[in-house]
Amino acid sequence: MAPNKLFGVKSIESRAREFYNSEKTGRLRKFDHPVVKAHVTDKLNFIKKNIKFSKKTKVLEVGAGNGYFSYYLADFCDLLVTDINRETLLLNPVKKKMIADANKLPFKDDSFDVVMCFDVLHHVDNPEKVVKELNRVSRKYVILVEPNSENFIYTLIFLFIPREWGSIKFTTKYFKNLICGNNLKILKFKHVGRFTTPNIPLPFSLVKRFPYSSSPQLNFHNIAICEKIA
Repeated sequence: MAPNKLFGVKSIESRAREFYNSEKTGRLRKFDHPVVKAHVTDKLNFIKKNIKFSKKTKVLEVGAGNGYFSYYLADFCDLLVTDINRETLLLNPVKKKMIADANKLPFKDDSFDVVMCFDVLHHVDNPEKVVKELNRVSRKYVILVEPNSENFIYTLIFLFIPREWGSIKFTTKYFKNLICGNNLKILKFKHVGRFTTPNIPLPFSLVKRFPYSSSPQLNFHNIAICEKIA
């Protein structure tokens, strides 16, 4: 029996699923909220700068949730989104969607040109297993975005959010080792992201005043564009 079950301690994955299965999901910002757009734009710009897309490029987004990234991704590729939570996935605006567990994706090897996974790995009990699955179903590229635990503000905030505790181990070193240890080569790596305000009616201009630079201590996410090793 797993230690978590033996001692009655909830796993990282079960905490996340419990939240996303609750009514609290309905209080999350929508995909077209200006703060969400700010959260997404710099990451997608970096991706599009380094990978060429067309409407024929087959892309899989794993753990897509209510569509923070999906809403914008669908504009420039042939996108299929998956999530393990039905209620959250129903909120996703993309038409092509499927309920699926990231630990065991229901696709054949090399099914997609690009596989993307944003802010998911720190919510699962076995990130290595998920990365292997992403690599398996990808034909060429795997793109990953995860919280940057080297930013002490982010880490401090997450200490008070149990479903986010898995992010604490996601240092740059851990993230890169996770990728390189699973038959992937990092093509581009960048510290990205800005601080986003809580879900309260503040002017969007305030969001842009928070620190934002190339320093890992001031950025809230790491993004890795990876290529499958043949």
